Amino acid sequence: MSQSPLASGAIGEDAPTSYLDAWGAVTQFLRRGFSWSGNERNVLQLHTGTNAARYVDVSGVSGIDFPEDGRAASRIDWDGDGDLDLVLTARTAPRLRILRNDQATGNGSLTVRLEDARGGTGGTIGARVEVTLDLEVTRILIATRRAGSGFLAQATGDLLFGLGDAPGAKLLRVRWPNGVWEDFGSAPNHSRLVLRQGTGVTRLLPSASFGPVPVRPLTPLPQTPAAADRPTRLVTRAPIPMPQIAALGAAGARMTTLGTDAKGNRGAGHPILVQLVSHTCAPCAVEMTEFGERMADWRAARLDVIALSVDPKDEWSDWQAFVQRVGFQGTAGIAAPETIDMLDALQSELLQRDARIGIPTSFLIDARGDLQVVYFGRTTVDQVLLDLELANLRGIERRMAAVPFRGVFLNPQHPTNLEAWERVFESRGQPGVAADFLRARQHREIVGQAGIHLEHGRARLQQQEFDLAGRHFEAALEADPRLADAWKGLGYCRHRLELYGPAIEAYREALRLEPEDERTLLNLGLALVEVGEGVAAGELRDQLIQLRSPDAIVLQKAIATKEKQLQDDAASEPLPTGDGGR
Repeated sequence: MSQSPLASGAIGEDAPTSYLDAWGAVTQFLRRGFSWSGNERNVLQLHTGTNAARYVDVSGVSGIDFPEDGRAASRIDWDGDGDLDLVLTARTAPRLRILRNDQATGNGSLTVRLEDARGGTGGTIGARVEVTLDLEVTRILIATRRAGSGFLAQATGDLLFGLGDAPGAKLLRVRWPNGVWEDFGSAPNHSRLVLRQGTGVTRLLPSASFGPVPVRPLTPLPQTPAAADRPTRLVTRAPIPMPQIAALGAAGARMTTLGTDAKGNRGAGHPILVQLVSHTCAPCAVEMTEFGERMADWRAARLDVIALSVDPKDEWSDWQAFVQRVGFQGTAGIAAPETIDMLDALQSELLQRDARIGIPTSFLIDARGDLQVVYFGRTTVDQVLLDLELANLRGIERRMAAVPFRGVFLNPQHPTNLEAWERVFESRGQPGVAADFLRARQHREIVGQAGIHLEHGRARLQQQEFDLAGRHFEAALEADPRLADAWKGLGYCRHRLELYGPAIEAYREALRLEPEDERTLLNLGLALVEVGEGVAAGELRDQLIQLRSPDAIVLQKAIATKEKQLQDDAASEPLPTGDGGR
């Protein structure tokens, strides 16, 4: 595009507004699915040699018409073998390709690099090099050092001459930008030379040091149409608080789940997969049949599946018959209209496309209530089970999971912009959903304070200042009652201060949030041993055994020691005395 989008006649004070309005219009076109500049495949034209204007398009047969959106091409002798290789760039991935020229023609070549009197190359732009070939019939090759060579690209500044079957160059002459001619003598075939202005002598150009090019055969790509129900998935760049899901159940009963409140996300404590489906959709039937057959795997992963129909509520009986026919055993309902609108807007913003949501579409929400993955089209049980691990990733690994290939990020990762999401749903006339993101944003600010108290508590804990550490943990929990680590720390502080009852309460709150945390199970068991609740401690020992935790042995020893102590105490008590009531 040669010009920025600016309305005709917009000058003076109106120009900036018109400029931004025009960019906004371009953005709207892109969101509607129009391409910025089209699928511009690379084009290769072959000169036939019969006519100066006679070219033939050989893009397809050469394999150079890659499906990415091509941008620029540059010529360079990458491997230093005397022929030109091609470097391609594109707007879409892969952004860079190097096509190595390995034609075994047997022809000779001469590479020339020009330097000005100071040893630089910038002062040589405009210089003209003449190469007189060592042949019976005089033939002169001419090349000019240029400043540019194409759109969005700059080819190498070295000049490469094809010598054909000539044994070399009989004479090298340069007309420098100041108009002065200079002779540099002869040069053998396959030479790589540096010509410095004012010296009249040549020196060898160092060998190319760009490194090897991975060899991959250049063949035309297969043109296969995409299947309509081919599964695709989008991993969110950062977890997104999931707004409230509303649906109608049996007898028209309203069901709601997720959303946010003053305490943050209303997560279920275990992952949830929400599906949008229809009883008239063939891919939905295939997907839900597999889901029904694999319900044991869902339960083992503690994953709830909620299938919501987009059909009208008066088709409830048809929907129920469909659910029974495919053998689905999860929660089934009919999505409320506001839920369909919310999920439609959510996927539209994630894709930056104003396309209506299709079916089936599924949303994977973690135990905290954050959206992790959106599946467009039919997905599989195995894929969803693999994606459950995304909730445990942190830092760069979580960020890498959201991109199709690994790389290096130049900018730091930022949390989800909740204010932007709030504005999105306000503009779409969905104030209830906007309020969900407002509450999530307010809670994030509170959680920031909770995190500060949590870190202070950990620091005091390392210094064994248990009373002060406990107060910091209590302050963290006042800000964020769902902070499992704060409950663990508070329980440990009370435990060390021999406040066993309050310690047990704190440990149980931590386990409610993280039911299989082995260290908390052990600490709770040890506290129960101290208050004489051996049976309850034994149940925790059995749970640790099921988790194959070595802490089960530690807890068993504590239980056995306490039982022996109680037996010894009972044996040492004096026998009762008296007259037996006489």
